[in-house]
Amino acid sequence: MSKTGGRDLRKRYIRKDIMLNELENEKLIADCQRCNLSYGEYFRRLLMNENIKEKFNGLQELVD
Repeated sequence: MSKTGGRDLRKRYIRKDIMLNELENEKLIADCQRCNLSYGEYFRRLLMNENIKEKFNGLQELVD
């Protein structure tokens, strides 16, 4: 079974368009990059109240 409980096997045929301001868009991009998720997967996890974990960037942490 997948991390999303099998939901990723369903076809997604409903499209939602959203409007963001520049600050919200920058935060979305940064959050998705930090977690290594697509925008769609990020929103799905938020909607389903799933834990969103940051990816480990060992190289960056070794440089800092």
